[in-house]
Amino acid sequence: MSNNGSASEAGESAKHSETVPAHDHDLRYGEGGGDVKIEAIDVWKTFSARGGKKKKGNSLSTEALGGLNLSISRGEFHVIIGPSGCGKSTFLDLVAGLTTATEGTVLIDGKPVAGPGLDRATVFQQYALLPWKTALGNVEFALENLVKDSKERRKIAAEYLDLVGLKDFYGHHPFELSGGMKQRVAIARALAVGPDVLLMDEPFAAVDALTREILQHDLLRITQESGKTVLFITHSIDEAVFLADRVSVMTARPGVIKEIVPVPLTRSERLSDDIKASDAYVSTRHKLWELLNKEAAAAADVSG
Repeated sequence: MSNNGSASEAGESAKHSETVPAHDHDLRYGEGGGDVKIEAIDVWKTFSARGGKKKKGNSLSTEALGGLNLSISRGEFHVIIGPSGCGKSTFLDLVAGLTTATEGTVLIDGKPVAGPGLDRATVFQQYALLPWKTALGNVEFALENLVKDSKERRKIAAEYLDLVGLKDFYGHHPFELSGGMKQRVAIARALAVGPDVLLMDEPFAAVDALTREILQHDLLRITQESGKTVLFITHSIDEAVFLADRVSVMTARPGVIKEIVPVPLTRSERLSDDIKASDAYVSTRHKLWELLNKEAAAAADVSG
C-alpha cells in the first residue's frame, strides 16, 4: 500500500512520524488504513469463584483483564501475544460477543458489542467440525440460515473450500482429513458466512511445524485478497512477526496492552521472500522476545 494519499492523510502521517518509522504503509494503523474497526476502551474482566461476587479486588474473584485499551483498524492483521493466563483469549471472546466485560466497552464500527453477530466469525484451536458431515457439508451447514437455496449454498461452500486448497476433498469426512485439512475446513466455514472480522484463537497450535507454515502463508494470502480485519491470538513470536501488521504484547494478569510493535515488512514481502533471515524480521522478533520474556517472568511470579 503506497503513501500517495490526500493532504489529510499526510497530516495524519506527520502526527505520528516521531514514534512510527517510515515504510510503505502506515505501521501505526496497519495495511488496512486508519479507520478504526475494533476498539476496546478501559476493558476489565473479572471471573468470580463459585459463591463469589463480581467485584474487582474481591478475594474470591480473578481479574483476567485490568483496563485494556486497544484500537485495530479496518483491514489490519493484528496479533496479540502474551504469557499464559494473561487474558488473550478472554479479550477475543469479548470481541466475539461470547462474554461481556465487567467494566469498559468493546466496539465494532463504533457500536458496542452486544453478542455474537454475522459481522464476526471465530476459528478456534479445536476444529469443531461435525463428524457426520463431509467437508462440503460442514461449510454448507454454516450457511443454512443465511442462504435458502441449497444449490447456492453448495456453490458458496465449494468456492471457499477451493480458496483454502481443498478442491479435491469435498466428500471427505473429518476423520479422513489431516489436522491441517480440518483447520482449512474450519477457516473456509468461517469465511463463507462473509464476516468483516475474522477472530482466530491459536488456530494452528495443534498442527505440525511444516503444516503450520503452509497455513500461515495461505491465511496471509487469503486475508490480503479479501481485506478482512483479523484479530489473531498466538504464543508463537515467529508466527506473530510473519502474520501481523502490528503485534500487541500483553502484560501478566490482569492483562493490559504493554506495547504495540509495528512489523516493518509488507505482506507482499512476507509472501514472496524468505524473510526470516532479514534484519527487519530478526530485530522485530528480538524486541518481541524481550518484551514477552519479562512478562512471562512476571506471570511466573504471580502464579508462584
